Amino acid sequence: LLEKHPNLYFEVGGNQSNDCLAFTKYHFGIDRALFGTQWPVRSMRAIKAIVEYADVSEEDKNLVAFGNAQRLFGLKEEDFPLYDDKDCKFDELAKKVDAAAKVSE
Repeated sequence: LLEKHPNLYFEVGGNQSNDCLAFTKYHFGIDRALFGTQWPVRSMRAIKAIVEYADVSEEDKNLVAFGNAQRLFGLKEEDFPLYDDKDCKFDELAKKVDAAAKVSE
């Protein structure tokens, strides 16, 4: 379908293959890959690792992580300011997810 429809995007959460980003870049272009986790069905940590360790450039990883969605949805970076770590209550949960630890009882 990606070959046939140039306006179709690929969400990486549905494919937990280690080379999915390199494969997508080679065959269709990295500018059509979007980060997604399909959580809670799939592991957020696994998808994050696939992007972090993909055999593509840091620029390509950033496109998948946020740049492609930013362009597709017309989002502006200044509309999403970075937060101050001391004000973030989500960090403890994020640390647990990164460590594949149990997040609830």
